[in-house]
Amino acid sequence: MRNDTQASHYKNQLAGHFSLGGSSRRIKVARMQPISVQKPHIKADCSGIDVFLGGVNYVDTQYFIDFMKSVGGAAKSYS
Repeated sequence: MRNDTQASHYKNQLAGHFSLGGSSRRIKVARMQPISVQKPHIKADCSGIDVFLGGVNYVDTQYFIDFMKSVGGAAKSYS
């Protein structure tokens, strides 16, 4: 994403104002959590009892490889 503003000058009733312009650049931030573990829990209240036995999530190997390739490819633009 890119946003540029031009230098400008304007005057109002109180003073004159100068702006030197600006430039802003943003990149997409990619985050990956290769492994996620949820611990078991039991919750009981007036509406009932909830039992969660836990879980493990993991990233597919091919997705991990593609992600690391894209990180390496993006690093070239910063050098």
